[in-house]
Amino acid sequence: MTKPYLIADILLRRGLPENVVKEITRLAENEIVWLKKKWSLDEVER
Repeated sequence: MTKPYLIADILLRRGLPENVVKEITRLAENEIVWLKKKWSLDEVER
């Protein structure tokens, strides 16, 4: 994972709003959605 994805992952898991995470990391909306989908897959595997 590259730095912006790692930072976004941590911030979203800590409960920051998506728009704040997008401003901090400069990720696109579809990249934020991808991270959230990744979480749902991780939860199923556990």
